[in-house]
Amino acid sequence: MKIQADTLRTFKVVHTWTGLLAGLVLFLAFYAGAFTVFREDISVWQAGAPHRLTDEAMQDVTPLVERVITAHPESRSGLMINLPDAHEGGVEAVWRNKERDTFHARLGADGALQLGDAGGQRLSVVIDNLHRTAGIPGLGGELLLGTVAFIYGLALVSGVILYLPVLRRDLFALRIGTNLKLLWQDAHNSIGVLSLPFHILFALTGAVMSLHDPLLVGMNVLIYGEEGKSHLMRTVMPVAMPKPSGEQAPLLPATTLLSTARQQIPDFVPQHLIYLHPGDRAGVVTMMGDQGGVLGHSSRVAMSAVTGEVLAVEVAGARPTGTSALSSLAALHFGDYGGRPVQWLYFCLGMAGAFLFYSGNLMWLEARRKRRAQTAAWHHQALARLTMGVCLGSCVGIPVLFIAVKMGVAGLGVGLMPLFWCTVVLALVWSALRPPVKGARELLAAAAAATAGIPLSSVMAAVTVQSTWRLTGIDLAALAGVLFFSVLARQVGRRARQTTGGSVWDAPASAAPTGKTAGSHSE
Repeated sequence: MKIQADTLRTFKVVHTWTGLLAGLVLFLAFYAGAFTVFREDISVWQAGAPHRLTDEAMQDVTPLVERVITAHPESRSGLMINLPDAHEGGVEAVWRNKERDTFHARLGADGALQLGDAGGQRLSVVIDNLHRTAGIPGLGGELLLGTVAFIYGLALVSGVILYLPVLRRDLFALRIGTNLKLLWQDAHNSIGVLSLPFHILFALTGAVMSLHDPLLVGMNVLIYGEEGKSHLMRTVMPVAMPKPSGEQAPLLPATTLLSTARQQIPDFVPQHLIYLHPGDRAGVVTMMGDQGGVLGHSSRVAMSAVTGEVLAVEVAGARPTGTSALSSLAALHFGDYGGRPVQWLYFCLGMAGAFLFYSGNLMWLEARRKRRAQTAAWHHQALARLTMGVCLGSCVGIPVLFIAVKMGVAGLGVGLMPLFWCTVVLALVWSALRPPVKGARELLAAAAAATAGIPLSSVMAAVTVQSTWRLTGIDLAALAGVLFFSVLARQVGRRARQTTGGSVWDAPASAAPTGKTAGSHSE
């Protein structure tokens, strides 16, 4: 395919700078997202047993709601109940006050109300937050990831246009030899093109899920003015916001609500209950959950919180178009619709995506060496160190979280998200103090050691509680990760002993600025 040279140059600039600007955030999103696919397995690995929705858990819902609205009257306008699932280990109430501060509460063993968010100590939740918001709490993280997803889309389009002229010749090419730069370029291009449909899917769904709330709010304000909020609520909620009657009435047991919901949707699996004006006779509860056998599996049933009268049912084929689309996009993004085969496919795609952004930065840095026969510029050195610190620091930080939860660090009051960022900051400091090639080798060795700590911590935890240790899928995957990081560390160590000249990956003692030695090896 013939494309004008000026057009290719333009798209090369777009592809390069969109990749550099978004690459580090996308690396973390993809790397953490690959783990998020197995969030239920991670939760089981941490807890030692799967979280199941039991009759006892459902019986705790009504007492929890009653205690919350009594102790915290601001929750009477509305609160959400999270039920045990892949993330949640118990029944939890969540609500906000007028200042939009969020509160969490559970029932203790003695039936007393216990305030506090336990999500920061659940490994699957923390990794999921790293994927969704890059660890930045609140709306800021969602906006960042949504914006990055749009930039990611530009990188995809420009990358495909760049590769079109050599698509037929180089798609399956993997030139293995002394020219390591060509090998990295072939791997980068082939993975990018072969997984292109999935990357378009990830970019589209990621942008929609991160930005749909602020976009809807903005459009409603611009188009509908003061009526925008009411229009938005009619779109989001299955029934209109009830007006409190001022007459108190007892809540219907959650077990009865679940029985009613399952009469409407067979095999319905509840995940959340949203109460509007609980304790009031006009109160409404919406039970949200999964409907099996469909792609957009999110479904909900709205009922009277007092009488159980069914007010609305939303299932596949019978719900608003926007809700149906959002449910399907979420399922496509997280791969929770096709069982183990789809999970492993998404895991591999997530890891391959992380490789794309890591390799893209490395290739850009090596392209600078081609144009300079002297030592790499300071900003190239800075980008190399930043890439090593963020990417390889994340590869160390996530295994550290696995070790922390297994060894009971959470019980010492140490938050998992701060622990992850402390690890990344240490990696950034280390990469700033060391030559890039040496820092990369040492951080890869640290990633291998931290990953090896995952099965080791499982063994130590089993010995501590005097139980039988069993090799889980997570432990096996960790052992494979140890091998992978060890091989990479060895290859980087070999690269440190080479002399190429003018590259950020030259060890200081072996760098040769000019002459045949500098050109004898090609990266």
